[in-house]
Amino acid sequence: MNKEFFEALELLEKEKGIPKEYMLGKVEAALITAFKRERGGSNVRVLIDENKKEVRVYEQMTVVEEVTDPMTEITLEEAKTHSKRLGIGDICEIEQKTKAYGRISAQTAKQVIIQGIREAERGMMIKEYESKQGEIISATVERIDTNTGNVVVNTGTSHATLLSSEQIPGETYTPDTQIKVLVTEVKKETKGPL
Repeated sequence: MNKEFFEALELLEKEKGIPKEYMLGKVEAALITAFKRERGGSNVRVLIDENKKEVRVYEQMTVVEEVTDPMTEITLEEAKTHSKRLGIGDICEIEQKTKAYGRISAQTAKQVIIQGIREAERGMMIKEYESKQGEIISATVERIDTNTGNVVVNTGTSHATLLSSEQIPGETYTPDTQIKVLVTEVKKETKGPL
């Protein structure tokens, strides 16, 4: 990964307010998931260096005299080809190239990163509305449920439901009109704050 990757994280932080450190954690988790999908249940370490603008993935293997599990162990002779200082019981780190990951592993990593962005956006939205609890905000009427009488409004960043029991008696609502609403409660739902 290169300089453009780190620039994209900085841009994401500026545009959406998602901290770069949070996204670096998600990228690390995504790379670990992709590596494990590609290579099986191996141990892996991801090193993200913001100063050098580089990301490295290392497979970790235990140095042993006789290999019983080739996924997690390496012989002393083979380990010496990577580092002369290694001994029995040490951890040998072998750098892996992320470009060698298959399509499915790359797709898995992408999904982990996208999920991280969505979680961060939901968390920020919840904080925003929790701070507005008890305040009056502007909203646009989107639709009226004819069965329940509830009104769905767009607050600009989210949708809210104005329950029929909380509406002013005799007041009528039409789509695309601006109204003022009081934020009474913020619920954490799987699709975002409600």
